[in-house]
Amino acid sequence: MMSAPWKPRLPHDDHPEFNRRNKLAFKIDHELPPTNQEHDDTVDLTCIESDLQQYLHLVDGLNDVRATLPRQNTPFQTWMWKHACLNQPTDPTEPYSLEFYLDTERGMVVFAMACVCALQAEQRSSVPLLDDDTSSSSTIVKDTWRRAAGLFHEATARLPPSSPLHPFLHIWVQLCVVHAHAVEMHHVQAGLDTTSHVQLARYESAISRGGHSACVAAQSFVAHMSSPTSTTTCQQMRWLVLVYKTLCKASYCMSEVVLYESKHPGWDDINSPNRLAYTLCFVYFTPIWT
Repeated sequence: MMSAPWKPRLPHDDHPEFNRRNKLAFKIDHELPPTNQEHDDTVDLTCIESDLQQYLHLVDGLNDVRATLPRQNTPFQTWMWKHACLNQPTDPTEPYSLEFYLDTERGMVVFAMACVCALQAEQRSSVPLLDDDTSSSSTIVKDTWRRAAGLFHEATARLPPSSPLHPFLHIWVQLCVVHAHAVEMHHVQAGLDTTSHVQLARYESAISRGGHSACVAAQSFVAHMSSPTSTTTCQQMRWLVLVYKTLCKASYCMSEVVLYESKHPGWDDINSPNRLAYTLCFVYFTPIWT
């Protein structure tokens, strides 16, 4: 998730502010290298998050300064960004406006913050929970996933409309929502006793429907991923959305079967051909999934 290109440099990269930027980019590459595909729960993400937040404040300050300047071709207004990774012009000598640079820079910083937040949620999900801490810990993890979704959404608002990252960001917004739903479902399952299977099925049915709706929303952005340089990533995202959607659908269908059987006790025999027929019909023909 942290493998998005974010390495453009301004011509005046010896300035203290840009030295800070380059050090931050180096820290991200060192702590979270794109080639490392394994989860490392020992990485301290808090420092990276703090550095990103400080740098975002710096860029926001530059944007405030830019807004106060007269709109003319002053050296500050025509700051060039020749090594941009996004929307590289055909003519490499064409200057980028400072406005475009700041919009892209702010969006990419928020994007990085969203990725770090999602990784924090994964880290917290992998920590063993004590019985008396289950409720508070689940709430923290769920809120972290929701915060990540909010940051991905904020990145879409900050990046220029022409950025090719928009479909990916919209998809990650919805996938983070699905993760939050999954944490909520796990919390409900852990909090109810085995005799409350009907009540549990009601919760799971509602939560699964919410997760499926998020997957449908994510799927609407899959078709917009057409960057030739991200073919593998596009395919992975398509499969990921499809898997999430299938799991949500399966969870919903199983919950609805339990609820139906609670109202029709004669259907509780697992070997009953009626149950099998009903389950298959429900899975393939229930109208809310169309």
